[in-house]
Amino acid sequence: MRCSQEEGPYHLTLTDRAYSPAPDLVKRNFTPGVPVRLWLADITYVRTWEGWLYLVFVLDTYSRKVVGWSMANNLRTEFVLDA
Repeated sequence: MRCSQEEGPYHLTLTDRAYSPAPDLVKRNFTPGVPVRLWLADITYVRTWEGWLYLVFVLDTYSRKVVGWSMANNLRTEFVLDA
């Protein structure tokens, strides 16, 4: 099986070297002992015929269940807060 890539890779995140990264508040420990103690979120994007579709979701690390999600055609702050 072979795959060809029609276009080059997309890089939507631009790093500003003047700012330091956010601190790691959980110190990479994603195994909480009680529910609703630690949530994590991620944003991903999918190319569609109509353009980009952005998806954000929030997970409870204890139950590993999705506790919120949202889809939009933009990356505005309201989109992330809706999740």
